[in-house]
Amino acid sequence: NNHLAMRDSVCSQEAQRMLVVLLLLAVTRAELSPPSEFGESQCGASPLVLPQPDRLVAIGDIHGDLSKLKGALAVAKVWNDTHGWIGGSSVAVQLGDQVDRGDDELAVTALLREVALEAKEAGGALHVLLGNHELISALGSARFATEGAMEKFDSWNQTCSQHDLSPAMATEHHCDLWEPLRCADTDADCRRMVGQMPPEYTSRYLALRAGGPIARKVWGPERQVAMVIGDTLFVHGGLTKEFLDSRCSALDDMHQAVSAWMSGEHDHIDKKKKKNEPLARVMDADGPMWTRIFSEPDRREPTDSVGPEVCSLLDDTLRSLPVQGVRRMVVGHTPQRAGISEDCGDAWGAAGSVFKVDVGMSAGVFGAEPQVLEILVSGAVRVLTAGESHTLPDRQEL
Repeated sequence: NNHLAMRDSVCSQEAQRMLVVLLLLAVTRAELSPPSEFGESQCGASPLVLPQPDRLVAIGDIHGDLSKLKGALAVAKVWNDTHGWIGGSSVAVQLGDQVDRGDDELAVTALLREVALEAKEAGGALHVLLGNHELISALGSARFATEGAMEKFDSWNQTCSQHDLSPAMATEHHCDLWEPLRCADTDADCRRMVGQMPPEYTSRYLALRAGGPIARKVWGPERQVAMVIGDTLFVHGGLTKEFLDSRCSALDDMHQAVSAWMSGEHDHIDKKKKKNEPLARVMDADGPMWTRIFSEPDRREPTDSVGPEVCSLLDDTLRSLPVQGVRRMVVGHTPQRAGISEDCGDAWGAAGSVFKVDVGMSAGVFGAEPQVLEILVSGAVRVLTAGESHTLPDRQEL
């Protein structure tokens, strides 16, 4: 009987060990097996989660430079001055920071709207993200605005307020973006700010502040905080898993909160609110429009890198998204003197990569020549410049 009991005990232990081994193998296989389809949402449909197109291009920060925006669209082979949208079904993403540091803020805003409409009619798309400089301007600050931009807003207001303006003049001066600029009677902060600034500066302030016509008509309803297209996450500064909390609605919650604020539904930002409140998350110094954790250092040398700890954070973020198979993050925000670059990935044993696409093309930054990141459905990733391109290694798979 003792022998039988001992045999039963040994068999039981062996069975338990085999069960543990089988469970470990199952977990490992589940972690390593690629998803059946990149960009497949685990949480149902969302306008911020879109399928992989045949061709996807990313354009970095514009900063009020109309000529560089046109140059970037031409390098991307999606739009030109002569023919308008030429990209067919291509999908383009502009990574935010359309304003500040340059004189052409109004023209840049208007052209991006025009191109987006043309793209949609042709079966393609242009998605435009918000950057921290849109937030700065919506908060009422003109710290980074140029004198030329101020003057153009003042001229725009004077022109578009004329009652006998011809349709051609209204189109030329982007008057579809205009409406009477004034502070609400109950808005003491607005009246105080206007009273403290030179009269020629008030038009820009009133147009771009939260609740103003451009913030309400464009930045609120037509811009996104972050979005996923196929196997790529696009966000101006970066996104860490703390701002996702594995919630299906995290991206939508942030977008809706910012959209409501831009539209004037919130009078001010309460910086003492809890970090898990969607609007406070976006305004946080480590939030999606402000963090530089994934974009510094500027990769002037091949050895410059964010390092293994940040690459681990990147992998955590990509796995925390409510979308299967996202394997790269594309960011702007931090100008890269050496041009568009890749970080993390194979070099640091990371599953995902981060691509930094702000090359400082605006004359108010470096005045660099436009570069565009191209991502094909085949998985090939290339940097496009005027007249040439080169392929970046992007072999990582989750």
